[in-house]
Amino acid sequence: MKSFGVFLKKEWKEYTRTWKWIVLLLAFLAAAILSPVIMYLIPKMFDMLGTSFDSESYAALFQPTMENSYVQLFGNQSQMGFIALLVIGALSVTSEKTKGTAVLTLTKGLSRTSFVLAKLTAHVIWYTVVYLVSYGIFLLATQLLFGTCVNGTALALMGLFYLYGLFLLCTAIMASCVAKKSLGAMGISFLVYVLMMLLSALPYINEYTPGLLTTYPASIIIGAASISDLLIPAIETVVLSVVFVILGIARFQKQEL
Repeated sequence: MKSFGVFLKKEWKEYTRTWKWIVLLLAFLAAAILSPVIMYLIPKMFDMLGTSFDSESYAALFQPTMENSYVQLFGNQSQMGFIALLVIGALSVTSEKTKGTAVLTLTKGLSRTSFVLAKLTAHVIWYTVVYLVSYGIFLLATQLLFGTCVNGTALALMGLFYLYGLFLLCTAIMASCVAKKSLGAMGISFLVYVLMMLLSALPYINEYTPGLLTTYPASIIIGAASISDLLIPAIETVVLSVVFVILGIARFQKQEL
């Protein structure tokens, strides 16, 4: 336990000294700021061009409202923040293998399980901090532009969205444990990411996949669906996150460094 704490402290310091936290923060902040701003500007751009919306559904989609600001955020964060999270997580263990520092660290009494869990813990802490900061800025921008920024449903959805980010992080850590090179780890991570997105688009199957946590919130926030529909995907997301971490550790235990 003492070795775990020492290594976790080292990981925390190393994270603050590298580009990782800056990239992660910028990716999440970009989505948090651009989402309400874009939603606020789109109708004005149409007015400047003298163009009207063609249909009621299209007009409703681009109305400058809190709900549509969240719709934009869910989409942008999936494509910006979560991808940055995947890349950084995929580099976590493979970078240590490539540099040879993993062997050096493990010879100092730290178990392989503690090595992986310390890596995961450090990344989860940073992800949580970045997520809360970016969400706080999103709320401020949404409040300033639309006069309201949050309700109970929005808070619940942001919690579920955070949970999906944890799942992706566990996926990336697992891939980093399994692969020997960073490119391979990123390949595995993005394969799972794309697979989840594809499964979330399939009728019937999507009701039981973690990817629904990224595609369904937009429907829920505008009142077209119920948040109870995400109960099963949320449970499966937690279970798969734990399973992926266990699989990653099991593979890392048997791997030659």
